Amino acid sequence: MIRLLVLDVDGTLLTYDESPGPGLHAALGTISPKIAVWIATGRRLAELLRVVERLGWRRDVAVCLNGALTVDLKRRHVLSAHQLAVDLEPLWERAEKSGLQAGAVFPTATLPDLFGSPGLVNCGLPGYGGPRRRPLQEACYMSVYGTRPAVLKWAAEATQVEGVRVYSEWERSGLFHAELTPVGVTKQVAVSQVSARLGFAQKEVAAVGDAANDVALLRWAGLGVAMGNATEDAQANADLVIGRVEEGGLATFLRQIARGDVRELVGG
Repeated sequence: MIRLLVLDVDGTLLTYDESPGPGLHAALGTISPKIAVWIATGRRLAELLRVVERLGWRRDVAVCLNGALTVDLKRRHVLSAHQLAVDLEPLWERAEKSGLQAGAVFPTATLPDLFGSPGLVNCGLPGYGGPRRRPLQEACYMSVYGTRPAVLKWAAEATQVEGVRVYSEWERSGLFHAELTPVGVTKQVAVSQVSARLGFAQKEVAAVGDAANDVALLRWAGLGVAMGNATEDAQANADLVIGRVEEGGLATFLRQIARGDVRELVGG
């Protein structure tokens, strides 16, 4: 029996042009309140809140920054935060000297900053808010934006810092991007730790995703579900592959959960 449903955002809830998958609004409404619905994403909380508002969806728990920060959206409380806990000041200084825009997220107990101006660092980056007023060792996430050559050079230096992982490098809105998260922190780590603390058994968790950062979670969940548009690795590590995001694959799956038809999907 599924008691917890964990959904990825990009490529799962949203198409790659950031539109909700077909039929998603109505399908979300079919899920019983008895099933907890969490979101697990690489996005910052500020971006995720905009997604939730667009979907007109109830707020449960959000696993953000690929597991570095987990938040109770109803109570506005941090459930878990994996701090970087290393001296990133030299990397911050190098970023500024290279003309890169740098930002970091600092978890707080009651989230006034994460929900109010969402984040705690501002170097011209949307979604961070406020001047930096804490040491970087307390951050759970750091990122830089800029030209591709400058970001790649900075990222190469960042990979030499013990305890830090350069999680992704990608381009959005004309800016190249790299982000740092604590080594060993993933969506799966965050979901497994917090769900156990809140009384969910592993076998009661269904997780849906499409990319490399979802693989460990799909493999761990009692029911791992890959989108039809998922990477080969994600599909190979899932118990079930459903339709593509742009074809409403998630909406169909959610309606089947609401009807209790999931056993049929995985062969009984």
